[in-house]
Amino acid sequence: KTKDAIKAYQKILKLHPKHLEAQQYLLTQGANQGSIEDENWYTQSDVNIDLKLGKILNELDKNQDDLSLLINRAIQVYKVHSNDPKALTLLADLYYLDNQNNQALPLYIEVLNKVKNKFNIWENALDAALLSGNYRELSNLSEEALLYFPSMYPTFYYYALALMNQKKYEDAIRTLEEGALMVQKQDQLFITNRSLVTICEYQLEDELAANDNLNQLVKDYPNSELVKATRNYINREHIDISDKIEIQNLHPLTALAMMHKSMEQGQQDFFLKLKDNTSWWEPYT
Repeated sequence: KTKDAIKAYQKILKLHPKHLEAQQYLLTQGANQGSIEDENWYTQSDVNIDLKLGKILNELDKNQDDLSLLINRAIQVYKVHSNDPKALTLLADLYYLDNQNNQALPLYIEVLNKVKNKFNIWENALDAALLSGNYRELSNLSEEALLYFPSMYPTFYYYALALMNQKKYEDAIRTLEEGALMVQKQDQLFITNRSLVTICEYQLEDELAANDNLNQLVKDYPNSELVKATRNYINREHIDISDKIEIQNLHPLTALAMMHKSMEQGQQDFFLKLKDNTSWWEPYT
């Protein structure tokens, strides 16, 4: 029966090269027209873009340690489907996963010029701006994101970081206090929020408020690495958060953001989201 179905779908493709159901079935059966291992397959305009992107996503597992092949394939897809935001978004996502934030950021910005209502694109763009040290774009993007997503906590988080970089600590505290109401029951996000407030108060030389906040954090979350990092940053002591993150070698805002992402395994969670075609396609359609 499978062989008959393959032959039937192959005949359908000869008559209707863009027939998505036929393309999907033959791909899953390893019998599609042309080899999917052939780089030219990704440049064929008559192959549906969703099928190409789906194939790239399905190969994330075996290419997790080296995304260069998938990035090259995504570039090929984008060249053929340059008018489809999904092609550019996946390319940006792969650069982001590969820690090539300087490459990912302008692509995300280009997507956001066309697509405004997809929060996960905004969040990745903001994170790429922060981790690449592009605080100008972080400020611009976070301020605009607040207009579209005033009820999403990450917009407050990134906007506060942008304000901190501009040394607008009082504005940053107000932004963080407003955002804190959204994450009171989410320990890790709440710890990050209060840690940033503490640093702002310290920068404003309000030692009483900073110490009160810090003492409360230490009391409530004595085992939190982020609380320890905040305490040691304020005390100007060196602390290693992990083998990869040494706070004395990083801008304090980037260090805190990296610790936040590291402890929540944010990038790994995003990798798993990309692996699941359903969870990836929904926000982009």
